[in-house]
Amino acid sequence: MKTNMLVGFATYLAVFGPAAANANDIGKDQVPKAVLDSFEQAHPNARDVEYEAQRFEGSPAYVIEFKENGREYESLYTLEGSLIRQQEETD
Repeated sequence: MKTNMLVGFATYLAVFGPAAANANDIGKDQVPKAVLDSFEQAHPNARDVEYEAQRFEGSPAYVIEFKENGREYESLYTLEGSLIRQQEETD
């Protein structure tokens, strides 16, 4: 029984560990104003918004995940609020 649990835990870490280690979830209050302004202007009807701090090509960047019009999106912004890319999430 313990062996099965250890194997299951090791598998979980192998699959989800790298993603969990890179997750830098932050609160809205930690996102620069320029990023929030750009995002809110482009997506005034966004719902279920989540924020992450990351690095993109060696510079600080911010990922914003959100829902809009029944679809899920992920946008990447520079520190200055410029959109780097946006993609629709698919199952």
